[in-house]
Amino acid sequence: MKKLIALALAGAALSTSAQALDTVTAADFADCPAGTAATVPVYEWRHGGFVRVGWKCESIYSDG
Repeated sequence: MKKLIALALAGAALSTSAQALDTVTAADFADCPAGTAATVPVYEWRHGGFVRVGWKCESIYSDG
């Protein structure tokens, strides 16, 4: 049970940080906008379990 709670908190932190960074979530791995690439799957808590809802798309260009 403790692992499940830790996973839920980690997922919430990831989605919060993704929103803060203005990242894009694509429904399919190949649906990321131009200039971005799918990096990790995005999950949501639904019906008592995690369900993959898409992919996190991040810029392919470095900031520095």
